[in-house]
Amino acid sequence: MLRSRASIGSRQAGHDVVRFESGETDSAVLEVARSESRIVVTYDRDFGFLVFRTLAPVPPGIVYFRSQPVAPESTALELLAIMNTPGVVLEGRLTVVEPGRIRQRPLPQA
Repeated sequence: MLRSRASIGSRQAGHDVVRFESGETDSAVLEVARSESRIVVTYDRDFGFLVFRTLAPVPPGIVYFRSQPVAPESTALELLAIMNTPGVVLEGRLTVVEPGRIRQRPLPQA
C-alpha cells in the first residue's frame, strides 16, 4: 500500500500497489494495510505515532520518508533501492528513510 506518488514506478517493477487519496483517515489506511497484509509507504509521520501510542491496527510494515520527492518516480526508485539493501527487512518494522540514512524499529505485536 502506498500513500505516495511511488505507485506508478512500483507497479512497473511488478509490485501490487494500492494508492489512497488524502480523504482516507490514517486509521482506515492502517486497517486496510493490516487486513490485506500490505506495507504502508508514507510521508506522514502520524502512522508511527498511531501504532506505537494508540490501539491503531498494526500493518506488516511502515516505510516513512522524511523528505519530499523531487519527482514522482523518485519515491518508487528509492523504495526499490531500499528493498534491495542487504540487511534491510521491511516486514515487522517501522523504517524511517532520511537523506543518506535508514533507521528501523520493530513494530509492536498486533
